[in-house]
Amino acid sequence: EDRATHLTGRQFDRIFISKTLMFDSRQQFDPSFKSIENRKDLCVRNMPDKDHYDIYFKIPQEERDISDHYPVVVTFDLK
Repeated sequence: EDRATHLTGRQFDRIFISKTLMFDSRQQFDPSFKSIENRKDLCVRNMPDKDHYDIYFKIPQEERDISDHYPVVVTFDLK
């Protein structure tokens, strides 16, 4: 499982979910944890930038990554 949330391959960004959101409470209509994803595809154009910090503004804008942090997205079901 790929947990890297940064261009450098490290895990910097995290989401903490309370115990009450992890499990469905059958007594009430509430959000219940469904999935968590590292969405590198939302900010990387083509391939991840090489030498991101040294040549960022030399990379053509249409190829330049939007961010060096990859979004972490949590999805909940409402039940």
